[in-house]
Amino acid sequence: MHYILGPTDIGNNQTGIGVGLSEEPAYSGKTISLKALFSADIEIDHILPYSLCLDNSYINKVVCFAKENQLKGQKTPKSAFGNNEAKWNQIT
Repeated sequence: MHYILGPTDIGNNQTGIGVGLSEEPAYSGKTISLKALFSADIEIDHILPYSLCLDNSYINKVVCFAKENQLKGQKTPKSAFGNNEAKWNQIT
């Protein structure tokens, strides 16, 4: 299970970013506990690097372990993990 970002109605016709849950793990396959969610071990990643697509929307973001985000770097998930079949199969 991992946390994903999504739009949340915060009143007065405004939309904020909320955190939801997904059964599919992001990058690591490890569960992110609620305690870990608010620690330095967790980061918000742009799935497709912002520098490549300029997409800063919630659709292009996922909450993941900082270590996995650093391994991915400024690459797409396919570029970062596609050469490792087991890892790629875990992500997809």
